[in-house]
Amino acid sequence: MRTQRIFDDYFRKQAQRGLMQFPNIDLAGAQFVALLKINMHMSLMLNQPTSVSHRRLEEVARASIHVFLHGVLKSDSARRSGPKKALSNR
Repeated sequence: MRTQRIFDDYFRKQAQRGLMQFPNIDLAGAQFVALLKINMHMSLMLNQPTSVSHRRLEEVARASIHVFLHGVLKSDSARRSGPKKALSNR
């Protein structure tokens, strides 16, 4: 998958620079793409009625990025940064 290869390359470069670390770098791109797809993608693939607005796509992307970068465990740093901050810090 072309999109996944782009993310694979990006995450490898970030890991080489010491900016990110992954338990398994070979899975990082696929895991990120899977987070972006969520249920909306499955609904579209199965031809189920789905309302896909630009606002909803942005909301899904922000939430997916937040989960990927910060995880879901409760901590002081996770409470201080939200999905909007995660995107603005790129």
